[in-house]
Order: sequence, then structure tokens, then C-alpha cells
Amino acid sequence: MFSSYDPTEVTEALIGGGIGLVAIVGVIIFFVLRYRIKIEQIKADAMVRSEEVRAKNQLEIERMLIEERQNQSNYNINKNLFSDDSLSDDEMMQNRRNQKNRM
Repeated sequence: MFSSYDPTEVTEALIGGGIGLVAIVGVIIFFVLRYRIKIEQIKADAMVRSEEVRAKNQLEIERMLIEERQNQSNYNINKNLFSDDSLSDDEMMQNRRNQKNRM
């Protein structure tokens, strides 16, 4: 079986196998690198989306705070307007009670 071998055939087989092995390894490396690049792109896209959501939420919070401040200032203005009237009404009621008590 091995008694009649040609050294050139063995060399060619080894070289052919080596070239095939190098080609397979090259293809595997190519696909692994492409896969890793896709993973990095997905991570980058996720980070961009999360930053967009964070910025949107921050703007929403700031808008709500501004509205709350405006509502609070409007409430304080209205409270002051009505409290002057209610104080005068209270004073009027107290005066009436005092007048009734004097009689």
C-alpha cells in the first residue's frame, strides 16, 4: 500500500492540504470578524437609542417642572387674590360678632 509512493505526490498533497487549511482558516477568521463588527454595531445602536430616550425623558421632566412652576405661581397669585377677599370677609364676620356681643 505505501510501498509505491511518489515523493512529489506526497508533497503536492501536503501543500494542497495546507493551502486548503489556510483557506478555511481565512474564511473562518473573515466570518468571525464580520460577526464581531455586527455585534459592535448593535451595541453602538443600542447606546444611541438609550441616549435618545434619556434625552427625551430629560426634556419631558424639564417641561413638567416648568409647567408645575407656572401652575404653582398661578395658584399663589389666585390664592393671594382670594385670600385678600376671604380675610376681609373674616374681618367682616368678626365685626358682626363683636357688634352682636355688645348689644
